[in-house]
Amino acid sequence: MSALALAPQQPLTLLEDAWSLRDTAPDLARQMAQTDGRFVDGHPSPEAGVLLAYLNWRAGHLSRAVSQVGAALLDLRAQAAGPWLMRALNLLAALHSRLGQRDQAAALYEEQLGLSRVVGDPECTAIAQHDLGVTLRASDPVRARAHVAGALETFQALGNLYAAAVAQLHLVRFDREAGDLSAAQATLEQVLACPLLGQHPALAAAAYAEELTVARALDQPERVKRARRHLRELCAAHDHPELHITAALALSVGAQPAAALAVLTPAVAAARVLGVNGSLPTLLERVAEAQAALGQHQDAVASLCEVLTLERELHHAERRQGFRMLDVLHRFHHLEAAAQEQQRYTAELQSHLRDLQTLNARIRELSRIDGLTRLHNRDYLFQEGGRLAELCSAQTPLSAAMLDIYHFKWVNDTWGHQLGDAVLQRLAQMLRAVAEPGDIVARYGGEEFVMLRPGRQDALRASCQALQGAVRAHAWGELRPGLRVTLSIGVADTEANDFDALLGEADRRLYRVKSSGRNAICAAD
Repeated sequence: MSALALAPQQPLTLLEDAWSLRDTAPDLARQMAQTDGRFVDGHPSPEAGVLLAYLNWRAGHLSRAVSQVGAALLDLRAQAAGPWLMRALNLLAALHSRLGQRDQAAALYEEQLGLSRVVGDPECTAIAQHDLGVTLRASDPVRARAHVAGALETFQALGNLYAAAVAQLHLVRFDREAGDLSAAQATLEQVLACPLLGQHPALAAAAYAEELTVARALDQPERVKRARRHLRELCAAHDHPELHITAALALSVGAQPAAALAVLTPAVAAARVLGVNGSLPTLLERVAEAQAALGQHQDAVASLCEVLTLERELHHAERRQGFRMLDVLHRFHHLEAAAQEQQRYTAELQSHLRDLQTLNARIRELSRIDGLTRLHNRDYLFQEGGRLAELCSAQTPLSAAMLDIYHFKWVNDTWGHQLGDAVLQRLAQMLRAVAEPGDIVARYGGEEFVMLRPGRQDALRASCQALQGAVRAHAWGELRPGLRVTLSIGVADTEANDFDALLGEADRRLYRVKSSGRNAICAAD
């Protein structure tokens, strides 16, 4: 069926059909988007812009996709919440994630999950659940895997083979990283059998890269050869930059330094074409390792210096940590001056490379996580709470709960701060257990916590009641005989765009509980 044959349909009906074909027939989907009757002077409607941005992303044109979805999102935010706004949020989040901007991606996924409850679109909900799970992979792998597995069930029920294959590929990575190689290989076989794999070379490259990694770990030389052959064939047949990056990272592992450099160099060029790219630092680190092994120490230092520059651009908000990066850079220059001592030089260079990788991971964590409880910190709470409040309306309210541990200072004074810290950590685990996808749970300060949830306060109040039940049932005496912990909670919601006012109302209701006996929830004046 041609795109022109569908022209008599209403524009959004046509675009919904095109969206359903975006993975199975991308060329036809593009034609259908371009026949949208609201295309004016070459400018697409917001909905067509989202679809075209998706197709450009899958084709490897990231900068064009970012521009298109950004323009579409501005228009869609001015309309009532609907599936196209959800799709735009998800796509922009995926692009932020691909460009190494994880914080922005997580915030957009959380916004999408909140809106999915209003829209009631199972596909959008599953996509948000899947992508949030992928984003949480490093910080909370157990919860992340549950998100992805739940999304996979929905994709399979909807018959979305492409999305199911992507979800399965992430489950392969979860199992591999957990050491369950047999489960990883079994799921990988399902991905490799997907009938859509030939239509999506970037997905195929990711699948064969996983096959190469798993086969190496299981010592299966024939599968290793097959995976390498497939990756090289894909690189020869396609100029998709993400495909070349994926293939190079896989093929360079275990290769001789010269061979590794040969596959990594064009991949670095492909990553540069994409602009600010999350894979570029990793590629350059691999290049530096190969250069150092070949004795090209000055080139290795130059590559690592570029990694530093890229990381500083990606994490410029963490300026307080900048002096540590400069210290690493200084040590690299010192190593350069001692290049004649080749063995010592190479060993120290690799050591500092590991230091830099550890430092960058720590910087990303500190920007949003409370060190003791592993919940979000106060800065992140106000940043994301302010953003969510800006989206508030009668249709999309925001609720907040402020929680306080009764007489926590007495716990510290009686049994010491070490026991107090243990109480805070256990309570944080209970908060995570009652939280829903899309919630923001943060340590507000001392023994106070805040939970935010898009929607009316009823659902949040029910979660707080479940939390109080868990606190009452918990065996606190295991920490110290005679220890008892209770919570006072204030709950409020708002339709206004004022986050400070919402927190203030929750705090006033918390104070009302504390003034009238504690160990209760106040959700009304």
